[in-house]
Amino acid sequence: MSQEASETEEDMEVRSESNVANETTEQSGSFPIRQTADDQTADSLTTEQTDEQLTGDHEQSGSEEQYNNNANEEEEHKEEDNARNEELVDSNMPKAASDKEVESAPEEDTVISESDSKVVNDVEKTDNTELDSKKPTGESEVGEADQDQDVYSESDAEVFRAELKPKRVVDPEFTYNLEELVSKPTISEDSGIPEKLLTLYHSFGFDALRRENLQLLEPDTICYLAGNYLEILNLKTEQKKYVRTIGGVGVGAFSVHPKKTEIAIAEKDVNPLVCIYRYPSMELYRILSEGTQKEYAACQFSPDGEMIATVGSDPDYMLTLWEWRNEQIVLRAKAFSQDIYRVSWSADLAGVLTTAGAGHVRFWKMANTFTGLKLQGKLGKFGKTELSDIEGFVILPDGKVLTGCSWGNLLVWDGDLIKVQISRKNKRPCHTGLIMHIVMDEGELMTVGQDGWIRTWDFETVDTAECLEEGGIFELEPMNELQVSPQAKLNYLVKVQGEESTLWYAQDADGALWKLDLSFSHTSLAPEPLKRFHSDAIRDCVTSPFAYTAATIGQDGRVFIHDLVNKTSILRRRFPAAGTKLIWSPPQVDPKGKTLVAGFEDGVVRVLQFGENPETDPTRKAKHFALLDLGQSLKPHVKAVNSMAYNEAGTHFVTGSEDATIFFFTVHSKMLIPIGFVEVGGPVVKVQWTPSTTTSRGDVIVFLRQGCVLTIPCPSLDEVDQTKSFALLNIQPTGGYRLLSIKSKLLHEEQSAEKLQRYEFEKKTRQELRAARAEREPETEEDAQRLDDEEELIRQGVMSEIADWTPSYPAQPSPMIYASLDPLDPKQFWLAFDDYDTGYLYKCKLGNPPISDEEVKLAMKRKKEEKAALFRAAATKHDLDDSGSTNQKEDVETEDTNEFDLHEVESKELEFADHLEEAEPVASAKFYKNDETTITYWIFSSSGYRLFAGLKDGCIRVQLLERPFDMTSFKGFWLLRMHDNKRGAVTRITLTHDEKFLISVSQDGTFFVYDLMSEELQNTEMKEYRARIPSAYETTLPADDIVDPKARSIEQAKQKAEYDRLMNLVELKKAETRKKLTELRLRFKHLKEQNEKLPERIRLGKEEFDLVPQIRADLLKERTAKIDLVYRETAWMSEKYRLALEKLENA
Repeated sequence: MSQEASETEEDMEVRSESNVANETTEQSGSFPIRQTADDQTADSLTTEQTDEQLTGDHEQSGSEEQYNNNANEEEEHKEEDNARNEELVDSNMPKAASDKEVESAPEEDTVISESDSKVVNDVEKTDNTELDSKKPTGESEVGEADQDQDVYSESDAEVFRAELKPKRVVDPEFTYNLEELVSKPTISEDSGIPEKLLTLYHSFGFDALRRENLQLLEPDTICYLAGNYLEILNLKTEQKKYVRTIGGVGVGAFSVHPKKTEIAIAEKDVNPLVCIYRYPSMELYRILSEGTQKEYAACQFSPDGEMIATVGSDPDYMLTLWEWRNEQIVLRAKAFSQDIYRVSWSADLAGVLTTAGAGHVRFWKMANTFTGLKLQGKLGKFGKTELSDIEGFVILPDGKVLTGCSWGNLLVWDGDLIKVQISRKNKRPCHTGLIMHIVMDEGELMTVGQDGWIRTWDFETVDTAECLEEGGIFELEPMNELQVSPQAKLNYLVKVQGEESTLWYAQDADGALWKLDLSFSHTSLAPEPLKRFHSDAIRDCVTSPFAYTAATIGQDGRVFIHDLVNKTSILRRRFPAAGTKLIWSPPQVDPKGKTLVAGFEDGVVRVLQFGENPETDPTRKAKHFALLDLGQSLKPHVKAVNSMAYNEAGTHFVTGSEDATIFFFTVHSKMLIPIGFVEVGGPVVKVQWTPSTTTSRGDVIVFLRQGCVLTIPCPSLDEVDQTKSFALLNIQPTGGYRLLSIKSKLLHEEQSAEKLQRYEFEKKTRQELRAARAEREPETEEDAQRLDDEEELIRQGVMSEIADWTPSYPAQPSPMIYASLDPLDPKQFWLAFDDYDTGYLYKCKLGNPPISDEEVKLAMKRKKEEKAALFRAAATKHDLDDSGSTNQKEDVETEDTNEFDLHEVESKELEFADHLEEAEPVASAKFYKNDETTITYWIFSSSGYRLFAGLKDGCIRVQLLERPFDMTSFKGFWLLRMHDNKRGAVTRITLTHDEKFLISVSQDGTFFVYDLMSEELQNTEMKEYRARIPSAYETTLPADDIVDPKARSIEQAKQKAEYDRLMNLVELKKAETRKKLTELRLRFKHLKEQNEKLPERIRLGKEEFDLVPQIRADLLKERTAKIDLVYRETAWMSEKYRLALEKLENA
């Protein structure tokens, strides 16, 4: 055996990568691929030459005969030694790291570039095996020492592929046509509805809770996100510019280029885009795609502006680094498996960045190699420190990372470990609550907390802080501090650029944008609020009955008054509890239109007076030219006030609450005088007045969340006794309703119609084929009868499938979201639900009032008895049909006894809904294109021909009606998503008094005002559209349309037909050849049988039937070659195990 063949296993495995690459390159002349025993699989060995090259110089040194002898020798001893050899070799051979072992060490991940991923997949197992083979014997997991090393072993295949990888280059002057790509309204086909039916007039809102929702473009120009728009605001002129998204679904994050020349908007959608705009022209410069699956969570330009990092949200959480000018992905990796809040580059260290979020922080480093950039990530280990969400962090110049934590302290990370934890003296936290932002500015560390404080810390002390134990607490006092406001919840800071500038803009999650002077000197300016907004959801919005003025109430307890024409906020006032409902008193109550009534989450109702500031002294300048005074405060409920309403005359007022009560008031001089409350059995969604047949006051119809409706008469103040309680025990509902869902029925009808339509289409196709066959060969009566019978069986099968259906109902009633009386019939109403019944509108009719407990139980018994009778009837139907019929009947009767035990009715605890009779809706409607989205609010135009609806996914819909106020007569529609698709559920839509403006507000704090096209102009444009459509010409049959985008072109269809013709000829030729072969086999077999019957002296021998001996020789040669190939393929493994056995025996 040669010197190479006797080389030990360690010598073969531990040889350096460079030597192997050089040796293999010289021998094979092709790009080298190293292989181990585990990598010699059939799919990688395609040819004999490739097999010999891949096995390395060890296989080349031994002759084919030697390997065959080794294989034969191993085969002889296989039965007695094979099991022992495998056990001994397994215990001494190095083990390849499995996928599971790699995943078990998430603190260090090595990720290669997107272009190299396929190459790495091909050689991944090889690299892992070789790397692991260099460990001490028996080590199967990554040790702590190995984890701290940032090593990436490149394969030769990667080098080869990287040299061939094409680089994408985009013309630097190229820009996209924004007008063609920007998302536009969805308009029903051929409706003629103008695209500019609604146009954005102004945005009053601000998404204050969004992370990093403030960026600086110029010293007096900022930008932020609101719904599906990027808003650019000039703080001096108050002018705004709006940039709408391309996808039209939502925005996940945005970032501004360090030179303020580009703005990147990372959107939400299926395979969302990152759109990069030039500033200030706002041309669409670049579009980055395929960076994540559903939405982006964060993005940031690199300090030099040449790259951008994006992080995806659920489900992939993908970190992607882009060479954005050429729209090319450079690197990508899964950042984590939970929400990621921020990604940030190091300002001092090139290629270093950090991601952080829910319960984690991860440190990333880029390395330049032969094949390009490589990315490594280390997961931070909290060790003895409590696990925490990480919001704010900064990368220090020496590579350490300073982060905040949920309890307000600072954590100094060195590598992937917490070096020290910093607090103030006496273990006081650096901030009360989360640290949202950490800034490194001119050698000072600045922290921004949710507690409204900004504190600066000495960088040198923080950087060199030490403790005796890892993660210990180091006490340090801040150098300077500033409390912006006691209510402030600071989120983010941006610095105003300029020489020696100390001015900063701050985002306040409490609903403000601040201008701050952070010079921390005696001459520093006081914090100045530049803009005020709602800090959370806007719960309600109403408009003045006389002017272009709107009022909003929010979750933050604030009430705002807005001037729509001048696009300004007139005034605001904050109350201690979250706001829920708002009413602008009608002219019957306040002819001047200065009174509002507000409901709050703590059950309080406040009457507010809105008017000019009565400051009369001309030498004093009023702080506000208008005031919002409290006229009256009442607390009729103990939980949130969900609905309020005046009656038509304005003499009575009613509120509905989450505490399952409604409260009646009488109105006197705009003030509310309590009458009393009625318990209604569930949380109230809405109260609405309806005409009464007995009194002029009217009745109140109450819509409850569990799908029930009640009608309750309004009592007179003179009729009630308030000496002991405000409870109106003698007031009973006069009508009631409980929904019996019909969604399964509606879906069944839709599916049945689709099945019948499909059946008719297939039937027509079968009839056409039948007619074509009949032209070639007339049908016989038997054939015609058989085909008719088959068609009837198909029809019966379809009808049986449709008939074999039973209605299904939700386990829990769907929660009611919104409701409204039918303007055409006060005894009917429309309901909208969430969950199971989402997407449908149900028209229902009032029924009988609630019944007593005894009547409820009697009705339940009767219902159970009816069901039992049905089961018994079903059992009787199967009586004596087969041998198992008796057992079948006994099983059903047993089920009857268990299922319909009437005694359980007596012990059941009744709910309020049980007292109302279930009934199906009398009609239904659903929104096309929004049939799976919850409808949250709707209103009619004054004419009744337009329905304006808000949806849970942030869409605004204008639905045209054929008949006024008839929601069963839907025509064309106009649809556009304005608010965020996840956080921007529309809470209210309203019109101004003359319907010039439409307003929508939502859960994410956004507030849009639209210029509404008048119905006259709308109808004019629709008529012009119809006039432009030419009348259809007469034709006997409608032409078939091409609706499939993958349909073949004329040329492709021609080529396909020719190909099919040739293939048919080939098949015919094959069939003819097979037929001849079959005939020859039969003749040959017959001749052999005849030969066997002949006497032996004249009988032919078997060898004489071998007419062409060369064929048999070729077959035997081919079989021998295949056997030989198998021996050579297994030669390396055989030699490997032989050497291992020899070592063990000689040890």
